[in-house]
Amino acid sequence: MNEIAPSALLPRNDGILEDIALHYDYSEIANDTVLEFAKSYFKDRIAKDQMFDFLYSTQFRYALLTKEQNKNDLVFDYGEIDKNIKDLHISLATKYEHLRVLSRGLAMERLANALVDIYPNSLSIKEAFGLIDKGSLSEHIFDINSALNGGVNFHTKAQKVLKYEVGKTRVIASYKGFIKYLARDKNHILDFVTPENKNANFGELDYEFLLLLDGKNTKSDIVKKLIEKCQKQGITINENKDGKIISYKTVAEQQAYLNKAVDIFAKGLEDYFMFEEF
Repeated sequence: MNEIAPSALLPRNDGILEDIALHYDYSEIANDTVLEFAKSYFKDRIAKDQMFDFLYSTQFRYALLTKEQNKNDLVFDYGEIDKNIKDLHISLATKYEHLRVLSRGLAMERLANALVDIYPNSLSIKEAFGLIDKGSLSEHIFDINSALNGGVNFHTKAQKVLKYEVGKTRVIASYKGFIKYLARDKNHILDFVTPENKNANFGELDYEFLLLLDGKNTKSDIVKKLIEKCQKQGITINENKDGKIISYKTVAEQQAYLNKAVDIFAKGLEDYFMFEEF
């Protein structure tokens, strides 16, 4: 997914670029005079889109390149969009508490409050349909997204925060091969991103953490194995405290530090949706 300038939204001989974000309804954001001007001076949809992009200072669009033959299948009607998103899930990118105030008294209020309440977990579209009294669900999602300047995320499966529990959850198994590669990679050509496409900024020892959170190792197992690895490979465990680098060299110091570090690291992985049930 790339961010492209509005002027790039033009058909090509071998394909077409089109929005993958919810498309706004002109009638909701423009008065009759502006709408009449758009219809009179801009005969095709792309030209109208660009006019409104300039008018509302739209700096970027999120686009997908598809074949020219799919052009007639593009959907702009909210009712039809509702049908296309029925199997998806939505969540907020951050717990926007102020969304409660922004949505107060508006048609989107119940849906907005539900998204804040369930954060960081997701809401299924089926559940979301039960929270609107009138209009299209896509319309309300668009209104929330606009109020937050792009704070609504779509998912192909439910997003649920899971804690690390031996025998119940583990780091997503399909990541294992890539994690092993990154643990060996000294050139740092590639980086680790979470299921939500966020850069996790993991360090060398963090990859060892990830591999040990396999649903079999207890917290004490993980601490013991990390200490053994540090001793074997001569890795020094450092911590930045108030701008000072403190090195933990004895086993007792390392154990005390890692006991806290495992809990903190596991909590961070929960927020990244990095655990799965098995």
